[in-house]
Amino acid sequence: MNIITNPEYKDIAKDLRKRLDAWLKNTNDPILKGRINPQPQVRFKYDNV
Repeated sequence: MNIITNPEYKDIAKDLRKRLDAWLKNTNDPILKGRINPQPQVRFKYDNV
């Protein structure tokens, strides 16, 4: 069950988004530049879901 839209968790969700954004910036994560396409040899467990 996804509870992200539950008003009871609004402040927690806001805090987690803020932490994630700071971590992405601090680590210069390439996702900040846009979508990252995996290398052809990389296979994901949930590709067919």
